[in-house]
Formats: sequence, C-alpha cells, structure tokens
Amino acid sequence: MQPFWILALITLGVCSGVASGKGDDDCRQQNMDLAIFGDISRSMRKQQRKKLMNFVIELIDSKKVSADGNHVALGTFSFTADIHNKLDDKEYYDVNKLKKTVKEILIVKPKKFGTRTDLALDLADKEVFTAAGGDRHKAKNVLIIVTDGKPHITKRAKEPFIPFEKSTKALEAKDVLVVVVGVGKSVSKQKKKMEEIAGEKGRVLLFPSFKMLSQNLDEVLEVYCAIDGKYTEWKESECSATCGGGVITKTRTCTNPPPQHGGKDCSELGPAQITLSCNQESCAIDGKYTEWKESECSVTCAGGVKTFIRTCTSPPPSNGGKDCTELGPSEKTESCNTEECPIDGKYTEWKESECSATCGGGVITKTRTCTNPPPQHGGKDCSGLGPAQMTLSCNEQPCPPPCAAGLDVAIVLDKSQSVRLGNLKKIITFLGNLVKNFNPAPDADHFGLITFNKKSQLSFKFSDSQYHDRDALLQKIANEPMVLQYQTRTDLALIMARDAMFTEAGGDRPDKQNVMIVLTDGKPTHPKKDFDFAAFAKDINKDFEKNKINIVAVGIGAGVDENTLHDIAGTGTVVQVQNFDKLDEMMETIKGAACSG
Repeated sequence: MQPFWILALITLGVCSGVASGKGDDDCRQQNMDLAIFGDISRSMRKQQRKKLMNFVIELIDSKKVSADGNHVALGTFSFTADIHNKLDDKEYYDVNKLKKTVKEILIVKPKKFGTRTDLALDLADKEVFTAAGGDRHKAKNVLIIVTDGKPHITKRAKEPFIPFEKSTKALEAKDVLVVVVGVGKSVSKQKKKMEEIAGEKGRVLLFPSFKMLSQNLDEVLEVYCAIDGKYTEWKESECSATCGGGVITKTRTCTNPPPQHGGKDCSELGPAQITLSCNQESCAIDGKYTEWKESECSVTCAGGVKTFIRTCTSPPPSNGGKDCTELGPSEKTESCNTEECPIDGKYTEWKESECSATCGGGVITKTRTCTNPPPQHGGKDCSGLGPAQMTLSCNEQPCPPPCAAGLDVAIVLDKSQSVRLGNLKKIITFLGNLVKNFNPAPDADHFGLITFNKKSQLSFKFSDSQYHDRDALLQKIANEPMVLQYQTRTDLALIMARDAMFTEAGGDRPDKQNVMIVLTDGKPTHPKKDFDFAAFAKDINKDFEKNKINIVAVGIGAGVDENTLHDIAGTGTVVQVQNFDKLDEMMETIKGAACSG
C-alpha cells in the first residue's frame, strides 16, 4: 500500500467527524460516533508514517472530542484487523490520550503481508457499532476506511474471506455511513472495488496524492453533510393525438431537494423525461374489399362452376367504420368448362400367341387394341401408352440332338448316403430301362458312367468297346456296386466328366452329339464352407458348351434345390421327379430332354 493512503485515512476520519449533519454548520456540530480504520500494510515507509501521524494529531487538536461531544474508535488492518479502543472508552475522551494512541498504532509495521479490508468491515459491524462497543443511540454513525482499493489475502491467511456486501448491508441497517477514501496515482483503476467496499449507500472519495487531499479538505469535511438530489413528482402533458396513436411526455426536475454540499445529482435515479404511448385505438376506418380471388373450375369438362370470393379486409372496418355491405356481394359464381369431356383411349389386355418353336429359339407375339375405351371427343389415342404389338424370345434352349444320329451319353449318378440302398436299386433298374430306349452299338450310341459321393468314380467310359454291345452294357449297369458313402461332391463328378469322359482318351467322338444325364437327390457338399458351387458350375459349363454337350439335370425327391439343378444344367434341361418310384413315369421326359426323334 502507498503511504499517502494512510495519511488520507486519518485526514478523512477527523474531517468526517466534524462534518456530520443536515445543514452546514449544524451538520458539522452534531455529535458523532466515528470509527477510523487505517490500512497499515508493509508498504508504508517510516517517513510517510511520520507525516501521517503529524497530520492526524493536528486534526484531532482542532476537534471537540469529549464525553459529551464526538467519540472516536481507532482501528487498523493489514494481514489482520484490530480495534485499539471502543467508542465508550472514557480514557480516550482525553485528546492527549487519543493522540498518543495514534502515534503508537501508526508506527507499527506488520510482520506479514496482507490487506484484509473485509476483516475491518466485519469488526466495525460486530464490535464497534454495537451497544457493547459504545454506540450511542442519538449520535450519527460514520465509518471511514482509507485504502488503495486492492484487498489482498495471502495463501497462508487463517481467516476466510468475508464478502463485503454482507458487512455493508449490516452497517447500513444501523444507519452507519461508510466512507472509503482512495489516494494514489492509479486510484481511478480501483474505483469499482472501492464502491463494492462502500456499499450501495456509502461514499467513495478519490485523490491522486496526499497533497490533493489536503487541498480539498472541505470536500472531505462535507461528505457527511452532503444532500443527494431527488426528483419532483412527474408532470404529464396531454396526448399528442386523439386516435391512431400519440404520445404523452412526462417530465420531472431534480429539485426535491436539489443536490447540496457535494451530494449526488439524480442521474442514477432514472431519466428526467419519458414518453408514453396514448390513444392507441385506431381512428374510424371504413372497410373495403380485396381483389376477387378465383377458384379453379369444379370440373375440367361437361360443365362446372368457379367461385369468386373477396373479403372486407383491405382494410377491415374498425372503430365504428362502415362494413362492405353497400359495396356489393362478397361471393359470386360463373359457369366454366361446358364442352364435352375428352376420353382418352386405353389398351385392352395383351393377347399372347404360342411360341413359334419348341427349342432352339422362337418368338411369342403379343397384341392389344386401343378399345378399352376407344378415344372420344378429342381424347388421346394409345400412342403414348406403348406399342400395340411386341415380340418376345421363347424356348431359347438348344434343341436336343436327334436320337437316331448316334450319341455319346455320359450318365453321372449320385451315390451319396442320402439316396439309401433301396432307392439305389430303383435307380439302377431305371438306368437299364433308359438304355433300352437308346441304340447301344459300335456305330450308334456309346455310354459312359461316373458315380460320386465323397469322391468321383469312373465306372466305364465311351472308349470301353466291350460296352458298345447292348447286353454287355446292361449287365455292367446291373452289376454296379450297391455301396453308398457320405458327402455329395457333385463338383468332382463334373470335373471328371470334362477331363476323363468328354475327351479323345475317354472315347468322345467328334462327329457325334454329346449328352450328359446327371441324377442327384440333394445339394452338393464341399469341405470348404465358403465354396461357391454356383460360380463353379458357371465356369465349368463354359467348357461343356464349347464341346456342345446337352446336359439334362434330373432331381429326385423334395430335397433337391431347383436353383442347384439349373446351375448343373447350364443352358440344358432340368427335370424334377417327385420320388424314386416315379422315375419310370418320367422316362419319356428324360429321354426327350436328352435327344429328339
């Protein structure tokens, strides 16, 4: 703290002790209970303390401190706060004793750093301005605190911070005027903090130096005698208009009373003049119609009506103004779209011809007519609805080779465990009957047989000439081992057909048509869970197509997936047989899919 703060503390304390009334001389002569708290922080130098003591002693000598006059309590604060005497300590009615105490308390240099303004306010409230502290009922109460406006609490402080507002509210309730004096070069920067310490009803005086404080001693002396200005009652003008909105001007003056002896003007009490709205009701206005709003016609043809509507809202009548009844009706109608309605033509359902071929690619012709209904009264024809005729491809699968031309027929038989032995015997019997419907001979039909379960097995191939004889072939088929195993490796069987059967080494004849009949009762299996059979079948069928192999995929029983059969057959034919007992019934169908004629 700068030293001139301390000097200002005592100066203001004594001056305010003299200036405590409502007039001028009367105010200063009125008895006062005055408490002076000085900031004695460690920043105070010895020479500055001496100047402060001399100034305070001179001030005390000029005032009437006595038992029946002014009473003074002295306090100081730094890292803590102390009261050195109470208001009713009789020994301090003696001016000499009071001056001696001033010398003693102002020479003390605190041992610790800190500026506990909050503790000074709290002591003034709880121990000075109380009955126990000597506060007199009829005397005026004044608390003067001199500080640089920057309270400081160190980390080692024992007492917690006490909010300023708590103490100032309590002091104001006891009619104690709190005066904070700030002295220093940067005092203006601390104004808000000092206003917080003084409270809402207190006073703050700012001086840049101790010299300026001395030169303005009268201002300090009058601080308690100051009278704040107050406004008179409002005076109100007449409204500036009788309708449609006007204003009333209200004025008052800061003369009840006017500010005196440095008291505040009325700037903080609100404006001296305000304007208020008045006669806001609109003047009488006659209503007028809006423009007609036209609806769409109720129908697009054959006669309809459209409605015209207007409202009495441009402007609407108000404040006794006339409505629109004298200006005509608010609604009218007119005829519209009286011409006959056009009827657009629409097509009948498609009529479809039979396919022009049973295999090898044909066409179906589809026709329709614009008669459902036909266009009328200028309605649109069907040209925008698409063609009246179109053709679609049909029966695009290759035709099976002629049965009499000589064939190389590979039979691929599923011998997985799910077939069961009883059904395997039925299949073997069926295969014998199937062979009898062909012409096994050296220059006619040649047969080969592949079986599959967990592996694929080549029973015999086209080149095995001993089976070009009908009886030997039937006997070979009848002697097929009655053995079943788990798994259904259809992929291995198809690979064997491609690599071992339909090859030159396998006896495939380039001048004869190729047929492969695959008989199965279930889905293919594979040791790899992510094996894609459909993708595999698509790839291997490309090889079969190159060799012009007509594939017939025969699925037996309800456990066969139709999609799998189509994967096996590729562009060939799928035949589904209800169960093994129905095989012979499907003989002609299976043979017809293998060859024609």
